[in-house]
Amino acid sequence: MRNIAPTFALALALCCGAVANAQDELQADLADLEDSTQGDVIVVKGQKQNPMAIVREVRAISASTDGQLARFQQPICPLVHGLASSYSQQIATRIRALAKVAGLRVAKDGCKANLTLIVTSSGQEFIETLRSDRPELLAALGPAKYRALRDSAGPVWSWQSTEPKRADGGSVQYVSELEIGPGAPPLPLSKGAYQVPGARLSRLSEPTRQDVNLSFVVIDRDSLVGLTLQQIGDFFGLVGLTGARFSQTDKLSTPSILKLFNDKADGLTPQDGATEFDIAYLKARYSGAPNKSSTQESKAIAISILQDVGRRND
Repeated sequence: MRNIAPTFALALALCCGAVANAQDELQADLADLEDSTQGDVIVVKGQKQNPMAIVREVRAISASTDGQLARFQQPICPLVHGLASSYSQQIATRIRALAKVAGLRVAKDGCKANLTLIVTSSGQEFIETLRSDRPELLAALGPAKYRALRDSAGPVWSWQSTEPKRADGGSVQYVSELEIGPGAPPLPLSKGAYQVPGARLSRLSEPTRQDVNLSFVVIDRDSLVGLTLQQIGDFFGLVGLTGARFSQTDKLSTPSILKLFNDKADGLTPQDGATEFDIAYLKARYSGAPNKSSTQESKAIAISILQDVGRRND
């Protein structure tokens, strides 16, 4: 129950650096990136899926806001801070392709960023500095969630600023107190409380939806050593677009680019890019009505993934 302004200017100086790949590896990566994004199509490798595992994993990685899964409604405008310009542009291209796969609109050049990747020498220090210099960019978290974010070991930290809307996209009505009856004093409500006048209650849907205004992913620079731009771009795109919880990605048994840093830390070979599961999950997150409960939507996402994967494997 928050009201976060949808625009911002990130006025922080970040040191630019390059991902430590050899020149021949970089050229090969750029060729792969170009091939796999032709026509805004993401190329994935097929994998067999375990139905029960899919249900558990969707529930684990899908973060909810006020009992719903938040979505972008505005055109996607990715921005990459902390890398050389040529790398940033390639990563942004990959993210735009993923957004189109999800059926999202993509903003034109010169747009105001609403999906930002920040590469820095210390994610924890960056978040503490952001809290001091630009607290409004973390206001959506609240004290408890902020502490959990700050104290996370990384190497990835992510969060989203969301705004409740009526199911039809209209504005909700914010209230500071609740009238409970004649002669009784009004009941004070917490900051950000709102109501939806004229809403129709239903077991199949909610009177509200949660819109993503801003999405941030912070990554420690050292953790990118040895990774390709395709891997970085697909990971950032999946996390930034879906709000997937990095703290839960280690529970995934399904091949996924979301396990990029888990696999790397465990000495395993990470996926080259978005997998069949990742693409099916991304598309399902943006399918159907946005005004369902997180429980309903998680089940629908799992079913959609199984159907999508089943068609691919037939």
